[in-house]
Amino acid sequence: MKKKTVKNIALFLILALSITFFSAVIPNKVQAEATQEQLDQLLQEIENNKDAAAAQEEIAAVLNNEMRRLDEQMAETQALIDDYNEQKDEAQARLDAAQLELDKATAERITYQQMLDERIAVMYMYGDMGYLEVLFGAENFSDFISRLFTIQSIMSYDNEIAAKLIETEKTIEAKKIEIETEYNKINSILENLKVQEANLAAQQEEKQDAIDLAMSNAVYYTALVEQQEKDALALRRELAQINGSGEYSNDFSYLIWPTPGYYGITDEFGYRWHPISGYWSMHYGTDIGASYGTPIIAPGNGKVILSSWYGGYGYCVVLDLGEDEYGNQWKMLFAHASRLNVSVGDIVQQGDILSYVGSTGNSTGPHLHVEVMINGVNKDPMDYLVR
Repeated sequence: MKKKTVKNIALFLILALSITFFSAVIPNKVQAEATQEQLDQLLQEIENNKDAAAAQEEIAAVLNNEMRRLDEQMAETQALIDDYNEQKDEAQARLDAAQLELDKATAERITYQQMLDERIAVMYMYGDMGYLEVLFGAENFSDFISRLFTIQSIMSYDNEIAAKLIETEKTIEAKKIEIETEYNKINSILENLKVQEANLAAQQEEKQDAIDLAMSNAVYYTALVEQQEKDALALRRELAQINGSGEYSNDFSYLIWPTPGYYGITDEFGYRWHPISGYWSMHYGTDIGASYGTPIIAPGNGKVILSSWYGGYGYCVVLDLGEDEYGNQWKMLFAHASRLNVSVGDIVQQGDILSYVGSTGNSTGPHLHVEVMINGVNKDPMDYLVR
Protein backbone atom coordinates (compact mmCIF):
# COMPACT_ATOMS: atom_id res chain seq x y z
CA MET A 1 0.00 0.00 0.00
CA LYS A 2 2.83 2.31 0.86
CA LYS A 3 4.58 1.61 -2.48
CA LYS A 4 1.36 2.37 -4.32
CA THR A 5 1.01 5.66 -2.50
CA VAL A 6 4.59 6.71 -3.40
CA LYS A 7 3.97 5.71 -7.02
CA ASN A 8 0.80 7.81 -7.13
CA ILE A 9 2.64 10.79 -5.66
CA ALA A 10 5.40 10.43 -8.28
CA LEU A 11 2.86 10.29 -11.09
CA PHE A 12 1.14 13.36 -9.68
CA LEU A 13 4.41 15.31 -9.57
CA ILE A 14 5.30 14.30 -13.13
CA LEU A 15 1.83 15.34 -14.29
CA ALA A 16 2.08 18.66 -12.45
CA LEU A 17 5.49 19.40 -13.90
CA SER A 18 4.29 18.51 -17.41
CA ILE A 19 1.29 20.79 -17.04
CA THR A 20 3.54 23.60 -15.77
CA PHE A 21 6.02 23.07 -18.63
CA PHE A 22 3.41 22.99 -21.37
CA SER A 23 1.44 25.85 -19.82
CA ALA A 24 4.63 27.93 -20.06
CA VAL A 25 5.91 26.67 -23.43
CA ILE A 26 2.69 26.58 -25.47
CA PRO A 27 1.61 30.20 -24.79
CA ASN A 28 5.18 31.33 -25.47
CA LYS A 29 5.16 29.46 -28.78
CA VAL A 30 1.80 30.96 -29.74
CA GLN A 31 2.96 34.43 -28.74
CA ALA A 32 6.23 33.98 -30.65
CA GLU A 33 4.37 32.89 -33.78
CA ALA A 34 2.01 35.87 -33.53
CA THR A 35 4.88 38.28 -32.97
CA GLN A 36 6.85 36.74 -35.84
CA GLU A 37 3.85 37.06 -38.15
CA GLN A 38 3.43 40.69 -37.11
CA LEU A 39 7.15 41.30 -37.69
CA ASP A 40 7.10 39.65 -41.12
CA GLN A 41 4.11 41.74 -42.15
CA LEU A 42 5.80 44.90 -40.88
CA LEU A 43 9.04 44.05 -42.72
CA GLN A 44 7.06 43.60 -45.94
CA GLU A 45 5.40 46.99 -45.37
CA ILE A 46 8.83 48.52 -44.79
CA GLU A 47 10.08 47.14 -48.11
CA ASN A 48 6.96 48.38 -49.88
CA ASN A 49 7.33 51.83 -48.37
CA LYS A 50 11.04 51.91 -49.24
CA ASP A 51 10.09 51.09 -52.83
CA ALA A 52 7.42 53.79 -52.74
CA ALA A 53 9.92 56.35 -51.41
CA ALA A 54 12.46 55.35 -54.07
CA ALA A 55 9.77 55.57 -56.78
CA GLN A 56 8.81 59.07 -55.66
CA GLU A 57 12.46 60.11 -55.60
CA GLU A 58 12.86 58.70 -59.12
CA ILE A 59 9.80 60.67 -60.26
CA ALA A 60 11.29 63.80 -58.69
CA ALA A 61 14.61 63.13 -60.46
CA VAL A 62 12.87 62.74 -63.84
CA LEU A 63 10.85 65.90 -63.22
CA ASN A 64 14.01 67.76 -62.21
CA ASN A 65 15.60 66.78 -65.52
CA GLU A 66 12.51 68.06 -67.33
CA MET A 67 12.68 71.23 -65.23
CA ARG A 68 16.30 71.77 -66.25
CA ARG A 69 15.26 71.37 -69.89
CA LEU A 70 12.50 73.94 -69.37
CA ASP A 71 14.97 76.27 -67.64
CA GLU A 72 17.28 76.01 -70.66
CA GLN A 73 14.39 76.72 -73.03
CA MET A 74 13.30 79.64 -70.87
CA ALA A 75 16.84 81.06 -70.87
CA GLU A 76 17.04 80.71 -74.67
CA THR A 77 13.62 82.34 -75.07
CA GLN A 78 14.55 85.22 -72.77
CA ALA A 79 17.80 85.71 -74.69
CA LEU A 80 15.82 85.87 -77.95
CA ILE A 81 13.36 88.33 -76.40
CA ASP A 82 16.24 90.54 -75.28
CA ASP A 83 17.80 90.34 -78.76
CA TYR A 84 14.56 91.18 -80.57
CA ASN A 85 13.84 93.99 -78.11
CA GLU A 86 17.19 95.49 -79.08
CA GLN A 87 16.32 95.04 -82.77
CA LYS A 88 12.94 96.63 -82.11
CA ASP A 89 14.58 99.61 -80.40
CA GLU A 90 17.03 99.96 -83.29
CA ALA A 91 14.19 99.77 -85.84
CA GLN A 92 12.24 102.35 -83.86
CA ALA A 93 15.26 104.65 -83.84
CA ARG A 94 15.69 104.23 -87.63
CA LEU A 95 11.97 104.76 -88.08
CA ASP A 96 12.10 107.98 -86.05
CA ALA A 97 15.12 109.14 -88.05
CA ALA A 98 13.36 108.34 -91.34
CA GLN A 99 10.30 110.24 -90.19
CA LEU A 100 12.42 113.30 -89.38
CA GLU A 101 14.13 112.99 -92.75
CA LEU A 102 10.77 112.65 -94.46
CA ASP A 103 9.35 115.63 -92.58
CA LYS A 104 12.35 117.72 -93.63
CA ALA A 105 12.12 116.63 -97.28
CA THR A 106 8.38 117.27 -97.28
CA ALA A 107 8.93 120.73 -95.79
CA GLU A 108 11.58 121.55 -98.42
CA ARG A 109 9.32 120.33 -101.20
CA ILE A 110 6.40 122.36 -99.89
CA THR A 111 8.55 125.51 -99.54
CA TYR A 112 9.96 125.15 -103.05
CA GLN A 113 6.54 124.31 -104.41
CA GLN A 114 5.18 127.45 -102.80
CA MET A 115 7.94 129.49 -104.48
CA LEU A 116 7.14 127.94 -107.85
CA ASP A 117 3.44 128.46 -107.29
CA GLU A 118 4.06 132.16 -106.52
CA ARG A 119 6.23 132.54 -109.61
CA ILE A 120 3.63 130.84 -111.78
CA ALA A 121 0.93 133.09 -110.28
CA VAL A 122 2.96 136.21 -111.08
CA MET A 123 3.58 135.00 -114.61
CA TYR A 124 -0.11 134.24 -114.99
CA MET A 125 -1.08 137.72 -113.78
CA TYR A 126 1.51 139.69 -115.71
CA GLY A 127 2.39 137.33 -118.51
CA ASP A 128 5.96 136.65 -119.46
CA MET A 129 6.85 140.37 -119.40
CA GLY A 130 9.61 139.79 -116.96
CA TYR A 131 11.36 137.29 -119.17
CA LEU A 132 10.56 139.36 -122.33
CA GLU A 133 12.07 142.48 -120.81
CA VAL A 134 15.19 140.50 -120.01
CA LEU A 135 15.35 139.18 -123.56
CA PHE A 136 14.58 142.47 -125.32
CA GLY A 137 17.01 144.29 -123.13
CA ALA A 138 19.85 142.45 -124.86
CA GLU A 139 22.42 144.73 -126.44
CA ASN A 140 23.13 142.40 -129.32
CA PHE A 141 22.21 139.02 -130.71
CA SER A 142 24.92 137.22 -128.77
CA ASP A 143 23.68 138.81 -125.58
CA PHE A 144 20.12 137.83 -126.56
CA ILE A 145 21.13 134.17 -127.02
CA SER A 146 22.98 134.20 -123.73
CA ARG A 147 19.98 135.65 -121.91
CA LEU A 148 17.63 133.17 -123.57
CA PHE A 149 19.87 130.25 -122.53
CA THR A 150 19.97 131.55 -118.96
CA ILE A 151 16.19 131.83 -118.76
CA GLN A 152 15.81 128.32 -120.15
CA SER A 153 18.37 127.02 -117.63
CA ILE A 154 16.49 128.65 -114.77
CA MET A 155 13.21 127.14 -115.86
CA SER A 156 14.86 123.73 -116.38
CA TYR A 157 16.54 123.98 -112.99
CA ASP A 158 13.23 124.80 -111.33
CA ASN A 159 11.60 121.79 -112.89
CA GLU A 160 14.58 119.54 -112.06
CA ILE A 161 14.68 120.65 -108.43
CA ALA A 162 10.96 120.12 -108.08
CA ALA A 163 11.27 116.63 -109.57
CA LYS A 164 14.22 115.74 -107.31
CA LEU A 165 12.38 116.94 -104.23
CA ILE A 166 9.40 114.78 -105.14
CA GLU A 167 11.68 111.79 -105.86
CA THR A 168 13.53 112.27 -102.57
CA GLU A 169 10.26 112.36 -100.70
CA LYS A 170 9.10 109.18 -102.41
CA THR A 171 12.42 107.43 -101.62
CA ILE A 172 12.20 108.39 -97.96
CA GLU A 173 8.56 107.32 -97.83
CA ALA A 174 9.51 103.92 -99.30
CA LYS A 175 12.35 103.62 -96.79
CA LYS A 176 9.97 104.44 -93.97
CA ILE A 177 7.50 101.80 -95.17
CA GLU A 178 10.33 99.24 -95.33
CA ILE A 179 11.39 100.06 -91.77
CA GLU A 180 7.78 99.90 -90.57
CA THR A 181 7.45 96.45 -92.18
CA GLU A 182 10.64 95.31 -90.41
CA TYR A 183 9.41 96.82 -87.13
CA ASN A 184 6.04 95.04 -87.39
CA LYS A 185 7.79 91.75 -88.20
CA ILE A 186 10.04 92.09 -85.15
CA ASN A 187 7.07 93.02 -83.00
CA SER A 188 5.16 89.96 -84.22
CA ILE A 189 8.12 87.70 -83.38
CA LEU A 190 8.33 89.31 -79.92
CA GLU A 191 4.65 88.68 -79.28
CA ASN A 192 5.07 85.02 -80.22
CA LEU A 193 8.15 84.74 -78.00
CA LYS A 194 6.26 86.26 -75.08
CA VAL A 195 3.47 83.72 -75.58
CA GLN A 196 6.13 80.99 -75.62
CA GLU A 197 7.68 82.45 -72.46
CA ALA A 198 4.29 82.42 -70.71
CA ASN A 199 3.72 78.79 -71.73
CA LEU A 200 7.17 77.78 -70.46
CA ALA A 201 6.53 79.61 -67.17
CA ALA A 202 3.24 77.71 -66.79
CA GLN A 203 5.02 74.41 -67.49
CA GLN A 204 7.74 75.28 -64.96
CA GLU A 205 5.13 76.02 -62.31
CA GLU A 206 3.33 72.76 -63.09
CA LYS A 207 6.59 70.75 -62.98
CA GLN A 208 7.64 72.43 -59.72
CA ASP A 209 4.31 71.53 -58.12
CA ALA A 210 4.80 67.93 -59.25
CA ILE A 211 8.38 67.89 -57.91
CA ASP A 212 7.21 69.29 -54.56
CA LEU A 213 4.49 66.65 -54.37
CA ALA A 214 6.90 63.80 -55.24
CA MET A 215 9.46 64.99 -52.69
CA SER A 216 6.73 65.41 -50.08
CA ASN A 217 5.59 61.84 -50.75
CA ALA A 218 9.20 60.61 -50.56
CA VAL A 219 9.68 62.36 -47.22
CA TYR A 220 6.41 60.85 -45.98
CA TYR A 221 7.38 57.29 -46.97
CA THR A 222 10.91 57.73 -45.58
CA ALA A 223 9.57 58.96 -42.24
CA LEU A 224 7.09 56.08 -42.23
CA VAL A 225 9.94 53.61 -42.87
CA GLU A 226 11.98 55.13 -40.02
CA GLN A 227 9.08 54.69 -37.62
CA GLN A 228 8.32 51.19 -38.89
CA GLU A 229 11.97 50.18 -38.48
CA LYS A 230 11.76 51.32 -34.87
CA ASP A 231 8.59 49.26 -34.49
CA ALA A 232 10.32 46.29 -36.13
CA LEU A 233 13.25 46.65 -33.74
CA ALA A 234 10.83 46.61 -30.81
CA LEU A 235 9.18 43.46 -32.18
CA ARG A 236 12.59 41.81 -32.63
CA ARG A 237 13.46 42.63 -29.03
CA GLU A 238 10.12 41.25 -27.93
CA LEU A 239 10.74 38.12 -29.99
CA ALA A 240 14.21 37.80 -28.48
CA GLN A 241 12.71 37.96 -25.00
CA ILE A 242 10.17 35.26 -25.90
CA ASN A 243 12.51 32.89 -27.75
CA GLY A 244 15.79 33.82 -26.16
CA SER A 245 17.90 31.97 -23.69
CA GLY A 246 20.93 32.84 -21.65
CA GLU A 247 21.80 35.88 -19.58
CA TYR A 248 20.73 38.54 -22.11
CA SER A 249 17.72 36.75 -23.64
CA ASN A 250 18.95 36.86 -27.22
CA ASP A 251 17.30 35.14 -30.15
CA PHE A 252 20.50 34.31 -31.99
CA SER A 253 18.60 33.72 -35.23
CA TYR A 254 17.71 37.45 -35.24
CA LEU A 255 20.94 39.40 -34.86
CA ILE A 256 20.09 42.61 -36.71
CA TRP A 257 22.33 44.39 -39.21
CA PRO A 258 24.75 46.76 -37.41
CA THR A 259 24.66 49.57 -40.03
CA PRO A 260 21.02 50.06 -41.14
CA GLY A 261 20.86 51.53 -44.61
CA TYR A 262 24.39 50.44 -45.50
CA TYR A 263 24.61 46.87 -46.77
CA GLY A 264 27.52 46.90 -49.19
CA ILE A 265 30.28 44.42 -48.39
CA THR A 266 33.76 45.75 -49.14
CA ASP A 267 35.70 42.72 -47.87
CA GLU A 268 34.39 39.27 -46.99
CA PHE A 269 35.28 36.79 -44.26
CA GLY A 270 38.12 34.42 -45.15
CA TYR A 271 41.62 34.44 -46.59
CA ARG A 272 42.63 37.42 -48.72
CA TRP A 273 45.50 39.66 -49.77
CA HIS A 274 45.73 42.21 -46.97
CA PRO A 275 45.20 45.73 -48.44
CA ILE A 276 47.87 47.29 -46.20
CA SER A 277 50.48 44.58 -45.51
CA GLY A 278 50.12 42.97 -48.93
CA TYR A 279 50.32 39.46 -47.39
CA TRP A 280 47.94 36.53 -47.88
CA SER A 281 46.20 36.30 -44.51
CA MET A 282 42.96 35.43 -42.77
CA HIS A 283 40.29 38.12 -42.55
CA TYR A 284 38.40 37.25 -39.39
CA GLY A 285 35.36 39.42 -40.05
CA THR A 286 33.29 41.20 -42.69
CA ASP A 287 33.84 44.80 -43.79
CA ILE A 288 30.72 46.87 -44.43
CA GLY A 289 31.13 50.12 -46.34
CA ALA A 290 29.36 53.08 -44.73
CA SER A 291 29.64 56.84 -44.54
CA TYR A 292 31.79 58.45 -41.88
CA GLY A 293 29.77 58.94 -38.66
CA THR A 294 27.10 56.33 -39.45
CA PRO A 295 25.72 54.84 -36.18
CA ILE A 296 26.81 51.26 -35.40
CA ILE A 297 24.02 49.49 -33.50
CA ALA A 298 24.03 46.40 -31.30
CA PRO A 299 22.80 43.33 -33.24
CA GLY A 300 21.58 41.78 -29.99
CA ASN A 301 21.34 42.31 -26.24
CA GLY A 302 24.57 42.09 -24.30
CA LYS A 303 27.26 43.51 -22.08
CA VAL A 304 30.12 45.73 -23.24
CA ILE A 305 33.42 44.04 -22.32
CA LEU A 306 35.72 46.33 -24.33
CA SER A 307 35.30 49.91 -25.51
CA SER A 308 38.60 51.59 -26.29
CA TRP A 309 41.51 51.81 -28.71
CA TYR A 310 42.47 48.24 -29.64
CA GLY A 311 45.65 48.25 -31.73
CA GLY A 312 45.05 47.78 -35.47
CA TYR A 313 41.29 47.69 -34.81
CA GLY A 314 41.38 51.38 -33.85
CA TYR A 315 38.48 52.42 -31.67
CA CYS A 316 36.72 49.13 -30.95
CA VAL A 317 33.73 47.70 -29.04
CA VAL A 318 33.42 44.04 -28.01
CA LEU A 319 29.97 42.87 -26.96
CA ASP A 320 29.25 39.74 -24.89
CA LEU A 321 25.90 38.36 -26.11
CA GLY A 322 25.79 35.56 -23.52
CA GLU A 323 25.02 31.87 -24.16
CA ASP A 324 22.57 30.33 -26.57
CA GLU A 325 20.26 27.44 -25.64
CA TYR A 326 23.05 24.97 -26.37
CA GLY A 327 25.51 26.63 -24.00
CA ASN A 328 27.60 28.28 -26.76
CA GLN A 329 29.20 31.58 -25.77
CA TRP A 330 28.67 34.45 -28.29
CA LYS A 331 30.72 37.62 -28.68
CA MET A 332 30.85 40.30 -31.39
CA LEU A 333 33.55 42.82 -32.24
CA PHE A 334 33.04 46.20 -33.99
CA ALA A 335 36.21 47.97 -35.17
CA HIS A 336 37.63 51.15 -36.78
CA ALA A 337 35.05 53.48 -35.17
CA SER A 338 35.43 57.26 -35.32
CA ARG A 339 34.15 57.51 -31.73
CA LEU A 340 32.62 55.32 -29.04
CA ASN A 341 29.18 55.60 -27.48
CA VAL A 342 29.37 52.97 -24.68
CA SER A 343 31.67 52.06 -21.82
CA VAL A 344 32.87 48.76 -20.39
CA GLY A 345 30.19 47.21 -18.18
CA ASP A 346 27.25 48.83 -20.00
CA ILE A 347 24.26 46.57 -20.64
CA VAL A 348 22.85 47.33 -24.07
CA GLN A 349 19.74 46.27 -25.90
CA GLN A 350 19.41 45.26 -29.49
CA GLY A 351 19.45 48.43 -31.61
CA ASP A 352 21.34 50.63 -29.11
CA ILE A 353 24.17 52.71 -30.60
CA LEU A 354 27.59 51.29 -29.75
CA SER A 355 29.83 53.60 -31.79
CA TYR A 356 30.10 55.46 -35.09
CA VAL A 357 31.73 54.44 -38.37
CA GLY A 358 35.25 55.75 -38.91
CA SER A 359 38.64 54.76 -40.29
CA THR A 360 40.83 54.43 -37.21
CA GLY A 361 43.58 51.82 -36.81
CA ASN A 362 44.69 49.83 -39.84
CA SER A 363 42.06 51.08 -42.27
CA THR A 364 42.00 52.38 -45.83
CA GLY A 365 38.69 54.24 -45.52
CA PRO A 366 35.51 54.59 -43.44
CA HIS A 367 33.87 51.20 -42.83
CA LEU A 368 32.80 48.79 -40.12
CA HIS A 369 34.80 45.62 -39.49
CA VAL A 370 32.47 43.23 -37.63
CA GLU A 371 33.36 39.82 -36.19
CA VAL A 372 31.24 37.03 -34.72
CA MET A 373 32.93 34.67 -32.21
CA ILE A 374 31.25 31.52 -30.93
CA ASN A 375 33.16 29.78 -28.13
CA GLY A 376 36.17 31.92 -29.13
CA VAL A 377 36.12 30.78 -32.78
CA ASN A 378 35.54 33.38 -35.49
CA LYS A 379 32.60 32.68 -37.78
CA ASP A 380 31.37 34.34 -40.97
CA PRO A 381 29.12 37.21 -39.76
CA MET A 382 27.03 36.91 -42.92
CA ASP A 383 25.73 33.55 -41.64
CA TYR A 384 24.15 35.25 -38.61
CA LEU A 385 23.31 38.87 -39.35
CA VAL A 386 19.79 39.66 -40.61
CA ARG A 387 19.37 42.65 -42.92
